[in-house]
Amino acid sequence: MKRKRGWLLLRVACVVFLLGITLPAIPARAQSFAYVTSSSNTVSKIDTASNTVVATIGVGNLPTGVAVTPDGTRVYVANDFDDTVSVIDAANNTVVATVQAGHTPQFVAITPDGTRAYVTDVSSSVSVIDTASNTEVASIAVGDFSFGVAITPDGTRAYVTNSRSNSVSVIDTASNSVVASVAVGNPSFGVAITPDGSRAYVTNFLTNLVSVIDTASNTLVDTIAVRMRPIGVAITPATCASSPTRACAMTRRLHSTQVLIGNLCEWLGKTLRNW
Repeated sequence: MKRKRGWLLLRVACVVFLLGITLPAIPARAQSFAYVTSSSNTVSKIDTASNTVVATIGVGNLPTGVAVTPDGTRVYVANDFDDTVSVIDAANNTVVATVQAGHTPQFVAITPDGTRAYVTDVSSSVSVIDTASNTEVASIAVGDFSFGVAITPDGTRAYVTNSRSNSVSVIDTASNSVVASVAVGNPSFGVAITPDGSRAYVTNFLTNLVSVIDTASNTLVDTIAVRMRPIGVAITPATCASSPTRACAMTRRLHSTQVLIGNLCEWLGKTLRNW
């Protein structure tokens, strides 16, 4: 009777322990919003649960590109006619900073750690904004008429399309210097990077092609014919099985710990039952 009671207590303890390490690791589902720039010099904030506009935020003159920090607290908006970037506080839907950023800024990408925003502009440069101070900390010369920008999942490289140079500039985000230039189609517009960071896909507006760049060698490895005038490009997200993000790495470690403890509890239970 004592052995049976001990075995039952062990099972209960194992269940409680496994729940204890699992439940704190499951984050609450965050409220999701879409931010849409408009030629009315505003940004519409859409609640994706109800698909309704919940706020309209005044920004600079002719906002174009927009990006949200990974933690969702700030929204960076490139204002084409103002040569500025508006910084929106997502909690209260107000502009909390305005940053000078090159000439005619186009699009914005934010590093995975949220510390830097990379802004393209038609003056053939990329402005780097420190998101802590909301100041421009670097200006990087790239190809002619920089347009699209995407950052690798590990945050080490930024890929910038140069629509008049028919090229892609590769920026080392540690030194904020161009480390490679890849010739692509005419003209290069949109750019997106695969979740594992191994490939960059670039649209070529007039040649009706998508260029595929190997990010390890920064060489063109393929071209894909598509329909007329391709502009935007996006790639499906990774599952946690292959994603390099810190959150997914923690999830994988947690799962391994649960399996190990579960196996140990099972072994102890069998040992105690047969003892």
